[in-house]
Amino acid sequence: PTNEAHVLPSERLCDLFFLHPTGFYGKSWNEPLNPGDFDKASTEQLNNWMLATQASAFNETCRIYAPRYRQAHIESFYCDRVEGRKALDVAYEDVVAAFYDFLFRIKQYAIHHGMTAFPPSFVLASHSQGGWHLMRLIEEEIDCNPILRARVVCVYLIGSRMPLKKFQEYKFFKPSNKPDDTNCIVGWDTLSTEWKWGYMSRFLHEWPGYFSKDGEGHWQDARQEPILNTNPFTWKSNDVAEGKIYCDEENYHGSIVSDTTLQRPYTVHEISSGKALGFEVVRIKKIFPSFRISDDEDRFWTQATDIGLMVPPLRRTSSMGLFTSVCLFGWYHSIDYELFYFNIRKNVKDRVVAFMKKQHSLS
Repeated sequence: PTNEAHVLPSERLCDLFFLHPTGFYGKSWNEPLNPGDFDKASTEQLNNWMLATQASAFNETCRIYAPRYRQAHIESFYCDRVEGRKALDVAYEDVVAAFYDFLFRIKQYAIHHGMTAFPPSFVLASHSQGGWHLMRLIEEEIDCNPILRARVVCVYLIGSRMPLKKFQEYKFFKPSNKPDDTNCIVGWDTLSTEWKWGYMSRFLHEWPGYFSKDGEGHWQDARQEPILNTNPFTWKSNDVAEGKIYCDEENYHGSIVSDTTLQRPYTVHEISSGKALGFEVVRIKKIFPSFRISDDEDRFWTQATDIGLMVPPLRRTSSMGLFTSVCLFGWYHSIDYELFYFNIRKNVKDRVVAFMKKQHSLS
């Protein structure tokens, strides 16, 4: 971001494995993975949205590994449950392969740079489709491996409607309950008070994307069960008793907006057309967005509930980046990261430092 000091990769404290969301609207169930066949529109969304305004939140503290994978087509989530699940399985195969490549690469990096912390710790992060794969990766590859799971500083599993019941299955990971928790999972799905449908699964409960696969190969439906929602003002999860938390200089550090050569947000038609527009991000910069608050309120607020992270409606969603045109009906899925960008940026550093102190004390 502008006005932020650039930190060289060698000076960053940790490594990050980031799984991007869905941006594929082509003519197959999965995006091709050969470089010559990369979908141009998907690549454009990956570079200008998913990496520029999501993964970059971690680049002060983490060296970012963000693999491409044969992501499932957007229609895998709502058109065909059988074929959609098959497409998600294909994407997940790539995620597993990429994760073990990531472990190899950070090991080699640590050896080459003479790092004292060995094997190196890491952070996991994702959005949307990336989070469904990450939930499964945690369950099938990480949570069941005592040596591997102990290396995980924190998981930012944002925008994927993680069922709270997953924590009954995980042996090790717990929800975040304070800013410097480690070995925990952070997650939220942002809804404004304009959202009228309650549990998202009432709206489109047949979406294959709302089904996560467990370690025994069973698909699970969240239906109307509580989902993980961590309040980025307090970093407590699903603390309904907290009520609304109003922003101040201590708990809200700002959002971002991107300046692009397109000079406007995507339209819904452009997003789903599968056609590249040929533009680039010029810069991302801090903003404090304006919200439509009620007469008895004077500040932006957040409230963690079992159905979503509630916020007041934005005054103008068009001012909030490339994907704000899909903030329909008060569903702020496309700006889950952007709204709390600088809170994430600060928090990952706090957690990594806390993790390193704990490791040092144990040694």
